[in-house]
This record gives sequence, structure tokens and C-alpha cells, in this order.
Amino acid sequence: TLLLGLFQWLNGSVGLGMLDEQGFDGVMANPVSRFWVVEHLTGMVIAIVLVSIARGRAKYLNYKGSRWFYVAALLIILVSIPWPFRAAGIGRPWFPGM
Repeated sequence: TLLLGLFQWLNGSVGLGMLDEQGFDGVMANPVSRFWVVEHLTGMVIAIVLVSIARGRAKYLNYKGSRWFYVAALLIILVSIPWPFRAAGIGRPWFPGM
């Protein structure tokens, strides 16, 4: 999932392409561009790191110690998803193409 997301970010129109087109100052000034270039990528990478830590703790220690890492990762993922009710330009439809 991480590699697929990074591939899309590097080759897609709402990742590195947007950063090249608008420049860093332009991306940070626009909330929609900032979400796609910085916030979504950062949130998902942090969530993947937290899930990896939680899996390691659950494997060698116990599940109680890893529970909070899983909860934190889930919250970060839910915040980083472009839900349909988010601001215009960020939100994506439930079913693409409809």
C-alpha cells in the first residue's frame, strides 16, 4: 500500500506534479493543494509507521501495549481520508464515476 501510494503521489497530478506546477509557497497557500501534497501523504505515512510499531509490540509483548498505537493510526487515517463531506476540492465521491 505504501509503495502504491508513493507511486501515485510521484506520478499523479495531485502530488509531485502539483508541487512542480505551483511551487512550495503556492501549495502551502492553497488549502486544497496543501491537503493533497503535504497533509494526506504525511498522515498516511505516519499511520503506516504506527501500525508497524503496533504489530511489532503485539508480536513480542502483548496486545494491550499495542492497542493505543492502533487507535492513533486509525484516527490519523480517518482524518487523512478525502471524505465526500470535506471541503470542495478535497472531498471525493463515495463511488467514482457517478
